[in-house]
Amino acid sequence: MRNVFGVAVLGAALGMAACGGTSGSGSSTGAATGTGGGTGSGGGSSTGGSSTGSSCGGNGNACSSLANGASVTYVVQVASIAPVPGGGGAPPDGTYFLTSASTYTGEGGAKGKTTESRQDTIQISGSGTELNQVSNDDSCPQTATGSLSFGATQVTLTATCPTGQGQGGTIGYTSSSVTLTLFITSQSPGGSVLEVQVYTLQQ
Repeated sequence: MRNVFGVAVLGAALGMAACGGTSGSGSSTGAATGTGGGTGSGGGSSTGGSSTGSSCGGNGNACSSLANGASVTYVVQVASIAPVPGGGGAPPDGTYFLTSASTYTGEGGAKGKTTESRQDTIQISGSGTELNQVSNDDSCPQTATGSLSFGATQVTLTATCPTGQGQGGTIGYTSSSVTLTLFITSQSPGGSVLEVQVYTLQQ
């Protein structure tokens, strides 16, 4: 599973290929559909990246020179029913750091901190229409750029870099004046998994 857009940013995150993650079809409450993405309410796949090329399959800084100022965050399993996307429209322009990442395993499911790490920074501009992303998930550097379209409860990314099969897609979201929450569904050996990522606007 990866960040926002890969999609794997925004992401996530959408179908942008994220290194070391699993994107593909999946289902979950609040999922969405996208090329290479998932199905279900709040679903999708993700992207991310930073740094130089890596043997993990990341594209380094090939798509963006945005600095990754976010701290490393570890994915936490939550043994409860997952929230659903609430929408809210395009968030304010600015730079956002990933501040939490949670997977929902259902009542009685697994819980606690995992060994999966996320380090993602996204930059939104053009009144919520343009995306610039850098991530270093599980030590795999990745970057991405694209255009955004915020709907009632889903956001669609059209990738400009990288390009090719599996780039871009649609996922669920909730926005406020200071946060953007992304709902990313991916496949795992045990079935579909919903990861909820919270990005916080930096002042």
